[in-house]
Amino acid sequence: MTEINDGKSVKMSALTYPFVPKSTTSLIPGQFWGILLSNGRYVCGRVLAVCPQADGRPHSRHFIAGLLDWHSEEAPTSVNIAGHPVLEQGTAHIKTIVRTGGHIIGHRPLEYDAIELAPTLFCIGPRNRFAVVQGSIILRFATPDDDTRIAYLPGWGPEYIRARAEYLFTGKRSST
Repeated sequence: MTEINDGKSVKMSALTYPFVPKSTTSLIPGQFWGILLSNGRYVCGRVLAVCPQADGRPHSRHFIAGLLDWHSEEAPTSVNIAGHPVLEQGTAHIKTIVRTGGHIIGHRPLEYDAIELAPTLFCIGPRNRFAVVQGSIILRFATPDDDTRIAYLPGWGPEYIRARAEYLFTGKRSST
């Protein structure tokens, strides 16, 4: 059974919110964190999936993050982010959560908001091969034709989501 966090400390399975993730083993698609902007408003980052490795196992440090089309004077909760779509997505290191928000504050299943990940091109493995992935699922290795039909999943630095949100929601360019 999935519980939705309303901003208070909630226990779901073995997870208690809020918590600071140390690896992707504690990440579940739909978890979210608040990111405070320079204007005092919050935006919301979402865990969309854990990145796959070439052998199909989940990566221990990288995940697919999403920036919601949402901002508020209050920190995000499962109630106030309801129905808001993902503006942008990219691969991020687990440090992204710690550096931009400090901790995961709750969980709201992606399907509640009709958030579905489109297939993207993603570089996997030691030989830098590209695969067509949908979230954490490797659909197949990429073909030359895929380059013109499918978007690449961008890689984000640890502060990118905050810098992008600053630009989109305040018009400011970040110095980071």
